[in-house]
Amino acid sequence: MNTNELLDLMSAGPRDVDRRDALLKAGKAGLQIVLAALPLGLAAGCAGIGKLVANDPKRAADVLNFALLLERRESEFYKIGLETPGLVPASDRAVIEQIGRNETRHVVFLTTGITGIGGVPDTSTQFDHTGAGKVPDVFRNYRSFLKLAQTNEETGVRAYKGQAPFLMDSPTLLTAALRIHSSEGRHVALLRHLRGLKGWISESQDTGYSPITYQGESNVTHGGVNLSSVSKISHRALTEAFDEPLTRAQVMAVVSPFIRKAA
Repeated sequence: MNTNELLDLMSAGPRDVDRRDALLKAGKAGLQIVLAALPLGLAAGCAGIGKLVANDPKRAADVLNFALLLERRESEFYKIGLETPGLVPASDRAVIEQIGRNETRHVVFLTTGITGIGGVPDTSTQFDHTGAGKVPDVFRNYRSFLKLAQTNEETGVRAYKGQAPFLMDSPTLLTAALRIHSSEGRHVALLRHLRGLKGWISESQDTGYSPITYQGESNVTHGGVNLSSVSKISHRALTEAFDEPLTRAQVMAVVSPFIRKAA
């Protein structure tokens, strides 16, 4: 699969246009108009924010701010990588740029949504993308950059899955979150492809920078049924067919080393 084919997979859907001006010009015209300018059909989710806010406004803002933390980190990560001379090879640049654009749009959506429900977007967190020295060459070695990008995205996929139960009383907001979730899944598959890996996780094999990201992936019991007992498919293949959620605590255990400590 060449770069153009990879981009075709990532860009499927509405035509890509620059929404920033539309967002700025929307001003006081209302949250609905602002959200209508967003890509990927994410605006649909905000109609349901009202119900979640009515039930528990603090929880709504908390869930969205947790997602914002992850998306801000990813958006900043790609921005720095793309601005670092000589890091991203020309053959992969279009793919990394597209992933970065997607992450920036996720940040815009979440920020706008939090503001729209009367919450305050938490943008105070600063990041250390070396993980306090865990990945010291992340912006000098492209292999390290790709490996950490994969870890970030796979953690994000499982984080959205883990937060889904807390959005069950707002089906449209849940739908919006799942649209981001599937976008993150595409990012993972593409990054794994660039690294010469399968597009999915096998067993709990750690191919990134954090074993926590892959914990529990060897599970083959779903809906109370142990699939190994009713199928002749290998255990390894069964694990590849399903993906597991991560709890918020697990996600933060992965992310915390990459959060810059306050002075």
